[in-house]
Amino acid sequence: MENPSSFVDILHQAEQLTAQMEAEPSVELPRVQRNLAQIISAGERLWNKSGKTTSSEPANVKAAILLGSKGVDIPRLSKNLENITAVKSLEPIEPVRETDVQGFLKNERENALLSAIEETKKHTFAEVEELHWENLRREWEREKEKILNTLAGGDDDLLFPAAGSMTALMDITVKSRSAMNAAEMAYSRQIYMYNEAIISGGVKPDIVSLFIEASKTMDNKNVEDLWKMIRHLSRVSGPPASMSVSAYRASKEFQTAFIANGKRYLEESYLEYVKSVVQSNLERSMVGGVPGTLQLIKGFLNIILPPNVAGLEDGRLDGQPVWAVIYYCLRCGDLQAAGAAVESARACLDQFYDFFQEYRRSKQCRLSLETENKLRLLYRRSLVTSTDPFKKAVYCVVGRCSAVDDQLSEEFGEGHFKAAEQPFLYSQVLLLTAQLENTIEFLSRNDRLRPHAVHLALAFHELGLLVQTESVQAPLLQSDPTRPSLKRLNFARLIMMYTSKFELTDPREALQYFFHLRGLKTPQDTNLFENSISELVLETGEFEMLLGKMNSDGTRMPGAIDKYQVNTSKLIALVARNSEEKGLFEEAVLLHDLAHSHERVLQLLNSLIIQVLAQPSRPQSNRERVQTLAVALGKRYRSSGYCAGSTVAAAFYLLLDLMNFFDLYHSGSAEHALELLDQLHLIPLAHDQIEDRISRFSNYSDEIRRCLPEILLATMDILHSEYKKTKSVAPTQTSPLKDSFSQHLRQQAKALIAFAGTIPYRMPGDTIARLVQMEVMMN
Repeated sequence: MENPSSFVDILHQAEQLTAQMEAEPSVELPRVQRNLAQIISAGERLWNKSGKTTSSEPANVKAAILLGSKGVDIPRLSKNLENITAVKSLEPIEPVRETDVQGFLKNERENALLSAIEETKKHTFAEVEELHWENLRREWEREKEKILNTLAGGDDDLLFPAAGSMTALMDITVKSRSAMNAAEMAYSRQIYMYNEAIISGGVKPDIVSLFIEASKTMDNKNVEDLWKMIRHLSRVSGPPASMSVSAYRASKEFQTAFIANGKRYLEESYLEYVKSVVQSNLERSMVGGVPGTLQLIKGFLNIILPPNVAGLEDGRLDGQPVWAVIYYCLRCGDLQAAGAAVESARACLDQFYDFFQEYRRSKQCRLSLETENKLRLLYRRSLVTSTDPFKKAVYCVVGRCSAVDDQLSEEFGEGHFKAAEQPFLYSQVLLLTAQLENTIEFLSRNDRLRPHAVHLALAFHELGLLVQTESVQAPLLQSDPTRPSLKRLNFARLIMMYTSKFELTDPREALQYFFHLRGLKTPQDTNLFENSISELVLETGEFEMLLGKMNSDGTRMPGAIDKYQVNTSKLIALVARNSEEKGLFEEAVLLHDLAHSHERVLQLLNSLIIQVLAQPSRPQSNRERVQTLAVALGKRYRSSGYCAGSTVAAAFYLLLDLMNFFDLYHSGSAEHALELLDQLHLIPLAHDQIEDRISRFSNYSDEIRRCLPEILLATMDILHSEYKKTKSVAPTQTSPLKDSFSQHLRQQAKALIAFAGTIPYRMPGDTIARLVQMEVMMN
């Protein structure tokens, strides 16, 4: 081998020798085992021994011939090589002499380009970092809200299971039919009935009456009494359209009506209590057969009052202290009975008789200002030191002689009422003083009482009496900025906190509660109801149950959201976008399909397919799952039609065919794989097809172009495998047909090499090398 024409010839010959050695295992030749340093050292020694110098001119000519035969533009390449610099960092170029105008302009231009590149680089990095931190902030806000809701849910939620018990706990949670207890289920049924009436457009039910019915099934008198109180207190009209809820709650009209309702509730409740005491002690009460409140009070006093109580003044009425009889008649709200007692004891009451007559005749049960001042003066002079508590109480009621409300707000609180031990008693105190939001927040602190708090909030919300925070991200309870004594409740947070317990096991029930958030907005000015549905779908994974599914004929089967009179396509598209943001691309495909966004469906499927295109299909693999989804949608779109651009649709169906090609390739069906590839007109398998395939290449989308290296490698591997099979036939069986087929395979391989080197696409560096290596092994 004298004076090889070029290094390329040496490379070809070396690779042929290697291939022959591998094809003929019987030939045993010594192998040279040297590392890179040894090879370099040996080469330098040989070079020094030769003592010859080689002109670069013949090498340049041969290089030009080689590259020119491959279709390379030599002059253009030489010009580009001259401009290549080995500088790794972008640094300003040194200025040249002022007399060198051409060099000066060249340097200025290059410095301007370098400055623009550097500025763009800085701006890009700054923008990426800003987007990164913004995304982290959004994620943290979502997580923070979940953490706050969990913390508000009580200590039980903070008991994280040990690592060993996590699996068992999760199994129990998953297998559980429902995470709702009996009280929650009872309330949920009433919420369902209420929502159904609203959705159907019928008469709006009385939500308080529905909750009273639910309370009767809970076997808890405290809960029943709580809702009875709500029944009385809620008998007020909502705010007018021109007035905010907070302004209406602070108005005299509301406060007067609310106080009157609370007073009436206390009076009726106490009358029921008196009746129950008398009924259980008929012998001691000695009421006889005389009906009426006055007789009932006398019997009640026979039971609770000892016969000789010291300090009682102004005589007796039928054996009972007169002031005690009047007081308890007033306590039960029966002015007629109290008036009868006053008439009977008129001689003992002095000026009070006249005061009471005016009190009775007043529509609002209040004395005139002049009379009220007289009574208060009398109270301060004579009754402050009185030993009769009933007399003092009656004067205080009729003349309003003490500020009981001020004492309640200033002196008494949770500690005084032992709120932790008697939560229902303290809740009644808060409700009677119109502290609705405080009541709800107090009850929501306890897991056992939270269902009642949530439905109290729902009742007042539907009645238009709940003062809410302006932002859904606010704390659960905060002061009104214009009226510090009034509190605002974060109604949305309360609902989210409540539903977080059972939304995974009972998503339909959670949806019923989210329906009441339809009038609220998120900080991004989106509908909170729709946003909650999106999060519920992503959390539970119940896409078909909540959003519906697409039938094989292209019609959509309704889901649970359809009855809520929302724009289902818009809502499903929102969930689909959120799924994409979370990386749930296969779910996003199905959701966009539900929303009839066929263009986006095909775009996502194309992106999914190219990620797994060249992989072998195995059971339950990502490729099998993506292929099954894509084939099903492809068949339906062909039969039922679709609304998408021709480019993306053509790329989708071509990718489906390429998946079939790779399935045939991995299964060893070389002949069928090449037949399919030839039908697709994607790459040439003959020299006369190269020009056609190159012209077609410019029309393909980026998804197809990105798959081209893997397609070329797979095709070349098929050709090489077929060539090896042909060569492995025993020499006795050689024939012109065998040689012809081998030549045909080599021609196909050369067509692939020519195509790969000519198309205007930058392939990975190892792709060309591997293609050339396999082609050389076939020569």
